[in-house]
Amino acid sequence: MRKKGWIFVLACICFALACEPRSEYQKLVDTELSRDVHYDSLFAGLSFNMTKKEFFDYCWEQNSKGIFINGVGSMVSYDVSKSFSRPTKADFYPKYVGNTMLEMPVEFQYTDWALWNEETKVELLIEEVKQVLLAWYGGNDFIEMKTPDGSVSVWVKIDGNRQIRVGRKSVSAALVTFTDLAAKEALESNSKS
Repeated sequence: MRKKGWIFVLACICFALACEPRSEYQKLVDTELSRDVHYDSLFAGLSFNMTKKEFFDYCWEQNSKGIFINGVGSMVSYDVSKSFSRPTKADFYPKYVGNTMLEMPVEFQYTDWALWNEETKVELLIEEVKQVLLAWYGGNDFIEMKTPDGSVSVWVKIDGNRQIRVGRKSVSAALVTFTDLAAKEALESNSKS
């Protein structure tokens, strides 16, 4: 009888762990990935399916046309002012795993930012970045996610495999990270096997 009791308790624990509620974020990721819709497009002709060489060649070509310019370090700088209410730049450089582009971090900043200028504060920039990204990509809206203590917020938008995460990088810049969730999931499952 004791053995059956322990088996029952163990079965209940396993059942409880299996039924652990999934976060709203994880439910959204699961739903979007299950749609089997693949979005490669990023911005300015860039896409997740570019190899390192294709990315470099494309940036070189855009630089020769004056569309992209050299940013700080290895960053590429792109003037996105036409989409914003004030002069704005986007500095970016992708993160690759092997020859697969996994993420594209992009730092947005008003080029006329000043600490004393309330019209250029980062909170306003983040709101405008979210509006611009919704206009560029359509699809699902952003959802707000907070750290457990509620001190930091990020906004996440997921459409198919493409996740866009928006947050504060500094007092003057917003960080937008485009992530190919399907590629990330494939890499994670390959590393487990």
